[in-house]
Amino acid sequence: MPEGQHRTQILVVEDEWLIADQIEAVLGDMQCDVVGPVPDVRQALEMLENQLVEAAVLDISLGAETSFPIADVLIARSIPFLFMSGYVSRDLPERFHTRNILLKPATTGQLTAQITLLLGQLS
Repeated sequence: MPEGQHRTQILVVEDEWLIADQIEAVLGDMQCDVVGPVPDVRQALEMLENQLVEAAVLDISLGAETSFPIADVLIARSIPFLFMSGYVSRDLPERFHTRNILLKPATTGQLTAQITLLLGQLS
């Protein structure tokens, strides 16, 4: 990437470190900068307050909590995001039924394709 060119800042919320590493590697290959990764809602909301975040990849199940409060903030700020989870859309609250979900386990190719779609939503 030419010096001075902007790298997209993507928040990664994932509580499984192996998956977080996979996402981080794919984003790095795509010339994006990772914000995080963070494993819980509190840390993700702090990142949203203190860091530039242009898009996000959210695991839905974060231990005893879900990433839905994070998704609500992203929607309110018009920041595109992708759910990455074992859940399917019918398992989610209705307000998220139209959101993209990449089913786990995902291959690097599937993740790359979904991140490409996510980046296409930036304008």
